[in-house]
Amino acid sequence: MRKKLLTVALAGVMTLAMSVSVFAESLTGTAWWVGMQAGTNSTVTGDGEITFTVEVKADVDGYAAFSAEIFNPGTGTPNGYYMTSGSDGNVWFGELAGDGASTSKNPFADNGGAPAGAVEVGHTYEVTITRSGKDFTMVYYDVTEDKTLYEMAGTSGCDFPEELSAHIMAQVGTFEVSVKEAGEEPTTEEGATTTAGGEGTTTTRASQTGDNTASTVALLGLAAVGATFVVLASKKSKVTE
Repeated sequence: MRKKLLTVALAGVMTLAMSVSVFAESLTGTAWWVGMQAGTNSTVTGDGEITFTVEVKADVDGYAAFSAEIFNPGTGTPNGYYMTSGSDGNVWFGELAGDGASTSKNPFADNGGAPAGAVEVGHTYEVTITRSGKDFTMVYYDVTEDKTLYEMAGTSGCDFPEELSAHIMAQVGTFEVSVKEAGEEPTTEEGATTTAGGEGTTTTRASQTGDNTASTVALLGLAAVGATFVVLASKKSKVTE
């Protein structure tokens, strides 16, 4: 009886720990840029990658769009650098005057400056931003349909700072956004797994919408303590039975 109660208690603690998301937020945009809502910043250090999950919850008059951005906010050296992309298949750099020319390749340009596509309500997307020196890529992947929408690449005309920020911006529509921690292997809607993360990359929460990391760590610690307690109780019961 004692073993059964301890096992049930531990299962409850572990379920609670796993159900708390490290980072999730709802973003709503009403019009490109003028009605945009930016999400929480994540820190990206050095070479590596970060992946955002974006679920389209609602559109505006049948249209929805969002952007992904990696940047160093501010003005003046070494600030003011960014690479921005849109779910319409466009990507561009922003750099300081006097820097070398950046280059980029994207479906928007290949489509004659017209949107290459649109995201759909009810679909979940992943956006993976990868940095390797001056080279950057942004891959938009449709989890719902298990296909890559766009792979946009660019080379900066200068050296970006070592530490950058990344976030999602709701342009038009409502989106549920979360970030995957380095090394996480999430399950897609079809049950397949995809690998995220990369060496040299760290993600930290900004104070923009609150930080849930401490709560998650505390709950995981509680689960670990519960597991240890159950093991010790189990060992003890074997000796005394």
